[in-house]
Amino acid sequence: MTKTVNMLLVEDNFHDVAAFKRALRDVGYTYNITDVRRAENALKLIEERPGTFDLIVTDHLLPGMTGLELCRLVIERNIKIPIVLLTGAGSEKVAIEALELGVTDYITKDNSRRYLNVLHMKLAQALAKFENLLGRIQAEAALRQKASQLQIQNKELDAFAHTVAHDLRNPIALIIGYAEVARMELNPEVNSSLHKYLSVILQHAAKASTIIDELLLLATVRTEEVPMERVNMNLVMNEVRSRVDDMVMEYDAELIISNTWPTVEAHALWIEEVWVNYITNAIKYGGRPPIVTVGWMALDNNRVQFWVSDNGNGIAQEQQKKLFLPLTRLKQNREQQGHGLGLSIVERIVSRLGGTVGVESNIGEGSRFYFTLPKAPDITE
Repeated sequence: MTKTVNMLLVEDNFHDVAAFKRALRDVGYTYNITDVRRAENALKLIEERPGTFDLIVTDHLLPGMTGLELCRLVIERNIKIPIVLLTGAGSEKVAIEALELGVTDYITKDNSRRYLNVLHMKLAQALAKFENLLGRIQAEAALRQKASQLQIQNKELDAFAHTVAHDLRNPIALIIGYAEVARMELNPEVNSSLHKYLSVILQHAAKASTIIDELLLLATVRTEEVPMERVNMNLVMNEVRSRVDDMVMEYDAELIISNTWPTVEAHALWIEEVWVNYITNAIKYGGRPPIVTVGWMALDNNRVQFWVSDNGNGIAQEQQKKLFLPLTRLKQNREQQGHGLGLSIVERIVSRLGGTVGVESNIGEGSRFYFTLPKAPDITE
């Protein structure tokens, strides 16, 4: 089916208008051509009859306002119509200025009117080019709108998670407190089953408390400004040791930690959480007994890689891709279930600090989890 194109032709030369119309007969498109002599009249028509024209073709040299000035006004007023500018031979500067302005295309007129032989092809190309451009603009606008909606939804989810976590903190703390008092006052020799039940309650309440703390951290990391600072990793590691000591004793783990550490650009409290996540996972999912090694290495471009390796069973390649996604469990057996928040928090923290996370693992050879951070610049006197 023949496509109809409503064209506004701005041309003050009667002979050129007639030649234009002849050149566009029987060329695949049906061109409904409205011709005017002056750019001022063309602009008035465009504004009074929005949506009427599919294409504007204008000569540059016109009485009064030039064709280039008409193009500028149409584009500045955000009128979405493809525009083709007709320029004379030797007017390359005008053509370049038109393209920089946002004109769809230009056609160079020659005295012999040979340009009329390729006129239809040039106009068809301009229409296709504008249609593609408009499609990209609409797609980008849709993506921006979707991104804005997601940003609003993320803020609402963060606020919800923050509120729920805060609301759950007190009742969980009460459960832990009363269970501890009851277990202390209960003689395990009199009622061993009840003593065991209370221990299970305490164990799971402590796990729930940890999940709540991680939910709060997850929401905080997403919304708070990143407080970058020089971080002395020696001091951070001292805090980490104190937080994992009980778990090291419980699992009879061997924890091997480097004696020297570099200074990086980060946020100490967040990095402490990263280390605790990595080390506790290495103890939990390592061999029996666990052997966990913690160290670092300098990389190119003033970056440092920090890592935690274990002597566990290793992780299959297909599972490694999912490790840092929210709500993904590290292991899928009954004895070692993870709630799936830890590694996603690690990824979010390190990403906010300008670094990357990753894992290197082979079945039967253990795993090595790492994260990178920018090295702190040397302090000059």
